Amino acid sequence: ALQDEPENSVVRGFDQEMPGAGWGTHFSLAKLAQLEKSRGGNYRGHLGLQQDRVYTDPAFRVLAAAYKMRIPERPSCTLGADCVEAIESDQRSKEHSDLSCEVTMKSVVLLKNDGTLPLKAGGPTRTIALIGLPLNATSSGEGGMSGDYYSGGGSGHCVISPENLVTPFQALKRRAEESGMRVLYSLSNDKAAAVALANEADLSVVLAATTAGESVDRPNLTLDGGADPLIWQVAKVRPTVVLVQAPGTVLMPWHDQGGVAAIAIMFLGGEHTSNAWEAMLFGDVSPSGKLPLMIPTSMDGVVEPSLMHIDYSKEGLFTSYRARDVKAAFPFGHGLSYTNFSYGSPEVLPASACTALVCVSVLVTNVGGPDSLPGTEVAQAYVEFPASLDYPRLMLKGFHKSAALVVGASEVAVFNFTARDLSVYQGGGWHLQSSVTLHVGASSADLRRSLRLEIPTR
Repeated sequence: ALQDEPENSVVRGFDQEMPGAGWGTHFSLAKLAQLEKSRGGNYRGHLGLQQDRVYTDPAFRVLAAAYKMRIPERPSCTLGADCVEAIESDQRSKEHSDLSCEVTMKSVVLLKNDGTLPLKAGGPTRTIALIGLPLNATSSGEGGMSGDYYSGGGSGHCVISPENLVTPFQALKRRAEESGMRVLYSLSNDKAAAVALANEADLSVVLAATTAGESVDRPNLTLDGGADPLIWQVAKVRPTVVLVQAPGTVLMPWHDQGGVAAIAIMFLGGEHTSNAWEAMLFGDVSPSGKLPLMIPTSMDGVVEPSLMHIDYSKEGLFTSYRARDVKAAFPFGHGLSYTNFSYGSPEVLPASACTALVCVSVLVTNVGGPDSLPGTEVAQAYVEFPASLDYPRLMLKGFHKSAALVVGASEVAVFNFTARDLSVYQGGGWHLQSSVTLHVGASSADLRRSLRLEIPTR
């Protein structure tokens, strides 16, 4: 929202705010009305701000975008039209559903695995305990600051109809039984009931979750419903697989507990959440997701949530994996697979084969593992700028997602670096460096190969 001095926000590029009105005095129209009143005018009737280019130029830029997209030519959604029918129309199709399913399955991030996963028919797990209230959660109609575990909350919240939603409990119970396993379950966060079931099982699967809504930050990074002590207690009894559904980072104080055999996280997977959990747990697909954030060990060094007047200068560029004083339980870019990958030595491509300022290639190979499954790797390129600069040690500058590689197969990952990628912003401008160190690896903390880059000036 506009802060106390609207001119500053607008001059710095604040062209449009949605919804613009409502919620007291925090949104644009109220702020602009206050400013107009201070000038002796009436924002609703007096032409004051409306003749000031500081405020008219942003309006013209917004209108220019609308005309570029030819929105005024759409009779159902022109200015002043009621678009409810178009907004609420059913846009589902088999193609959309299939794509959604594919995206969700590829988005599961396997954080930890001691070899327990994937589960197999006829394997050591004869009795499995499914535990956790979110296992049987539905997709509610809540919006605003509330939400569910499939699509979150807010004005963009999507309600998944019961006929289109298979809960994780339904999917995992069916698949486990088809695999010859005896299934026990507790669809609550009752610790005593969970421990009793875990004592009867060979393996426990706990689903823990939290959600997010609109207009406010989450008050903390904790999972809902007392999930942390539940996981602690269950993992003391039997090997435990923890599945997490979350809108962003969460704390996992139990991540290094001995009884926690595996951990996977999914970020608001939508209606195919259960399909993705099933496919990952039982090895139908090898997980290929990578963390788009860092999962910290604690709240130490994490900026506290604030509704208004956030001081972004506290962090600057030093956020997430770039932070100096935040310790990671799982680093940015991390994500395991049911196979392993090796990285060859990075090589600078000749200028004739490069469409950017500098191009680097590296060979990624599926070298196999206990299960010898095909897998997809996301190779990541991080640039380390000279230590004399007040810059984060590592900056992600590129990534390459391979095809699904069978064991022994390889793919060349190519990273194309522009001048901006190899520059630092200081003193109001970008400065191209003469040399940097390039690191290539599987995450920000799993850097496999390094190369000193001498940057050409062209």
